[in-house]
Amino acid sequence: MNTTGYLMRLFAAIVTFFLTISVNGRPYYFRHYRIDDGLSNNAVMDCIQDRRGFVWFGTKEGLTRFDGYQFKVFLYNPESANCLISNFITAIREDNDGWIWVGTPKGICYYDPDSDYFGTITSEDQEISGLVTDVEVDSNNNVWISTRTGLFRYRKDSGKTVFYPSDKYFIPGTITVTASNDVWFTGADGRIYKYDEQGDNFKGIKILSEKELAESIRLINIVDAGFSGLIITTDIAGIRILNPNSGAVSGFFEKDKLWRNIMIRTACLFPGNELWIGTESGIYIYNMTTGFVANLY
Repeated sequence: MNTTGYLMRLFAAIVTFFLTISVNGRPYYFRHYRIDDGLSNNAVMDCIQDRRGFVWFGTKEGLTRFDGYQFKVFLYNPESANCLISNFITAIREDNDGWIWVGTPKGICYYDPDSDYFGTITSEDQEISGLVTDVEVDSNNNVWISTRTGLFRYRKDSGKTVFYPSDKYFIPGTITVTASNDVWFTGADGRIYKYDEQGDNFKGIKILSEKELAESIRLINIVDAGFSGLIITTDIAGIRILNPNSGAVSGFFEKDKLWRNIMIRTACLFPGNELWIGTESGIYIYNMTTGFVANLY
């Protein structure tokens, strides 16, 4: 998982001024950008930082690359073959070769920065079309693509695409690749799923209760916390953690009702054992070692 990219997801609110916030004596510096600065649209759906240092913003109106000084906007052009397939960007990820994979409501395309070329997957297998909800790349350079109709695994080495239909497996949401190259998925059924490469199948673990599912609570994303386990965020039902040894699922902040009223958008773990949680009520920083929680808003 690219933790820098997940940090960028926390700052999708766009304002044009420098902001300094001090929490417990520690300053945090933010600079926000918007259309007036060169961003293609203020609604940022996803963002990453690639190996070259560029920051990529996927917006509702194009793909924007930022070099720290200037923005460059990439758009769909019906008169050109070398362009995005849609201006509405839903997901971005960089693969092991430096290609930028771009999910859209019309499928997926990629950008090869070395040749300045946009391309699509050409395969005799299942065509990847429709809304892409997430994309991730494992250490074997398999590109995993999540859609409402199912999950796709594209092998760059062979050009083959494997399709796992939702009606046979599960409706996938977000994708996480751990440091040990385990590939995990959130499911619309309230479970998280781990890919079993040997059996070419998936093992599911129940996270949400039937009551929570009836209340339309959704899983948001999975964070690799190393030996501490997997952290699973929900939209309005707080945070869970999966113990890797026992398989037990427990709740964070179970006695704190505050988390039942906070809309979570994403989360990521940083050095120092700090869990950053992006919410509709600002950013929460939870130190998993000390138990201290700070709120930046």
